[in-house]
Amino acid sequence: LRSMASTPSVPKPDAADKTKSSLSISEAYHKANVLYQKVKESTLSSNSTEYNDLVKDAIRAIVQVEKMTRTLALFSDNEELRDISSVNLKYLLCDFITGDLFMSLQEQKIREGCIKESLAHLKKFLEKCKELKLMSESDIAMYKREGKPGSITTARAEKIERHKNMRRMKGELQELLKIEKLMAEKNGVVEDDDLEEDDVQRRKHLLMIKLAISEGLDHLRFGNDELKMLEFMRSRKGSASQERAPPKKPSNGKSSILHINSAEEFLRANGITRKKDITQGMKQLNMAPASHARKIATPYEGKANARTEVLNTMYVPRNMPTMDMDTFLELERKAGNLPMQMPPPKKQDLDEPESEDSHSDNDNDEAHNARQKKRRDWDNW
Repeated sequence: LRSMASTPSVPKPDAADKTKSSLSISEAYHKANVLYQKVKESTLSSNSTEYNDLVKDAIRAIVQVEKMTRTLALFSDNEELRDISSVNLKYLLCDFITGDLFMSLQEQKIREGCIKESLAHLKKFLEKCKELKLMSESDIAMYKREGKPGSITTARAEKIERHKNMRRMKGELQELLKIEKLMAEKNGVVEDDDLEEDDVQRRKHLLMIKLAISEGLDHLRFGNDELKMLEFMRSRKGSASQERAPPKKPSNGKSSILHINSAEEFLRANGITRKKDITQGMKQLNMAPASHARKIATPYEGKANARTEVLNTMYVPRNMPTMDMDTFLELERKAGNLPMQMPPPKKQDLDEPESEDSHSDNDNDEAHNARQKKRRDWDNW
């Protein structure tokens, strides 16, 4: 790992880590891969100490595998993909796993250094895949754009195509893992380095590398965006701290009006005790005369019976009601002041015969009822 001031360094191996030298590269990779899978499947909070400790343990293990890969010189700059054995293909993922783990480290104090370290490992992994021609043309174009989508017209199509390819590759990888499991149950568990050239193993590792390429491009985009966000927040904090900094006091040792919260404090700080001395004190501080200064407010002294006077003059109810509404209406009705006043209906004597007008009303009612009945019958029909 490069030495960076803001980059978290991997802790030095302790006495328990000395046993790593006795492990083969296959065993070390298997141990690192187990820790990596624990990190990916962990349900712990990303800000918890347990989660970050697990990520650091996985980083230590995969860094040890990287050192062994460089020591054994498993890959050279002038070799092609067909020159790499199926057993060694999986070690190409070491840089991607390291970058992914650094991106998963969520300690805020070293977050910026973790992102930079992650981007460095991811770019190294993608450059190696580009040399081995494991990246498609669309992947190379996205890598040149630092993982950002293309133009507006092609971004949606590229995103859909990438998701389809990832879904297809994940399905193929699951099928190959099932085949590998059946072969292991049939032939017994064999160390990876002892396996012969197997087409299933080679296809599995190639699919894992292509999936890692797609995830690495996404990490490039998100990592660069997060770096910009962190830089913006740091600049905002710097500007805010400068704005909050108090103004410097004058060098003559006297108090400035900018540092005084009230007029009384200003007078007390400069030894001014009387009103007539304000002009003299202002002149000593090279400030405006008292005629232009803000007047000192005096406390309000109200009269003893001010509250009673206000209540008597403003809150005394006038024209209090002397009767209820029904009584008022009855008086108005008797006086004939109500509009459209109708005389009360006369009570008809039971013995008095009905008048002609009542007979005509009854005839009208019968005719009206007959018309209504005819309409109902017609509606029912």
